[in-house]
Amino acid sequence: MRAPRARAASALRVLTAARVFVACVDDTRADAATSPRAFAAFQTDAPPYDATVAAGPQHLLAALNYEVKIFDKSGHTLRVAGLDAWFSNVVAGAQLFDPYALYDHHADRFILLAAARNVAADQYWLVLSVSDSPDPLGTWRNSADGPTTAEDGWTDFPRAGLTADALYITRNIITGTDAQSFNHKSTQLRVVAKATLYGGGELTTRDVPLEAPDGTVPGTVHPCHAYGAPAVQYLVSTFRFQQGSAPKSRNVFLWEVTGGATSPQVSRHVLAAPSEYGRPLPAIPQVGMVDPNSLKLWGLACNDDRPRSAVFRSGSVWTAFNTSVPDGHGGTRNVVTWLEIAVASRTIVQQGCYGAPGCHYAYPAIMPDSHGNAVVVAVRSSPTEHASLLIAHRLASMPAGVLHNSSELIQAGLATHQKLDSQGANRWADYNGIALDPTDDRIWVHGAVPEDIDTWASWISSWKAP
Repeated sequence: MRAPRARAASALRVLTAARVFVACVDDTRADAATSPRAFAAFQTDAPPYDATVAAGPQHLLAALNYEVKIFDKSGHTLRVAGLDAWFSNVVAGAQLFDPYALYDHHADRFILLAAARNVAADQYWLVLSVSDSPDPLGTWRNSADGPTTAEDGWTDFPRAGLTADALYITRNIITGTDAQSFNHKSTQLRVVAKATLYGGGELTTRDVPLEAPDGTVPGTVHPCHAYGAPAVQYLVSTFRFQQGSAPKSRNVFLWEVTGGATSPQVSRHVLAAPSEYGRPLPAIPQVGMVDPNSLKLWGLACNDDRPRSAVFRSGSVWTAFNTSVPDGHGGTRNVVTWLEIAVASRTIVQQGCYGAPGCHYAYPAIMPDSHGNAVVVAVRSSPTEHASLLIAHRLASMPAGVLHNSSELIQAGLATHQKLDSQGANRWADYNGIALDPTDDRIWVHGAVPEDIDTWASWISSWKAP
């Protein structure tokens, strides 16, 4: 399986040099009924749901913004805990949000991190939990960094990646206490030595600001879950579209971290994508909009083009994010864009774009397996389809930049969603979860669909290459 993939990557490098447009592969929507491998996981009436999942040898660790569950791989629930309660021994009385789960296959431990806040007390934390073994039903150790104040800046959208020796956490540092005063002050990398992470003592950490050469804030930077033993840890970010910025970009940023947790040194490299990618729409249509002309009130909010996943494997970084393409009617539609970056040459060797005409896609994440196959999870919505959870795959033998043109439906949406947040947006999610099984290369996904106007049900499913 490796040889066909190498030939495809080489072919795309020629296109990259010529900057030839990478056409979008249509999702034919020839998806069948609900995947037989899917099982119901959570239900929430407090969006955004923010789904995450990690796979260990025998168990799945999954979370939404309010709750944590441990499942066996047949979908049986083995443990349930509120996310607030999970961390109550280190941040009592706080509201927890933005959970992120991963399994450290180097050390056979589960990791769960989140942000925490007590707005009334003006206290904010980054919290971290690690299991003592591959069994998540056993002992966990919690820690908290903080508190900080709203003026100092608080943690938002923490992401994690790892190498054999260190855990890498990125977070956006936000100031302010409400939508009118929020400001993305900085983006920070924290490197945690694994010897102290799992040793039970005080954590050895190093904090490094992530910024462009001119000192500007880069937006969200996602660290890689690294397979193998790279001497460098890689992070990835995309062009930060803002008010007044260009509507399209080719820029993708590869960050390299050397020195581990002892003396981390960061460099940033600007890569040119083969094709421009467009700024995604801030909201996408759904079935049953009372006012089809008011996407902010009745569409599904989609915040930006930040990467929702990053993985290093076999010399490449894989990532996926939301972008837009022309819809053929003078507007744009949101699609999935995914990339494979060869780190040795710092070039994008695959750029894929995926989406059915007339449909919009949100919150994609990608995971490759050990043979060069990959899966993307995303939510699809349109004026004729409720928001539905799906996966699309590619085999290593397929042409470069291509996902299979028929997605697999995990669960169809059942209702029109409307629940406005403090900024008047119809917010519902920020990300979906994806994880690689350490035992058999199976790829697990976790996302949600609307069941009622303000209720979402999450589902977990998996895919394995034939």
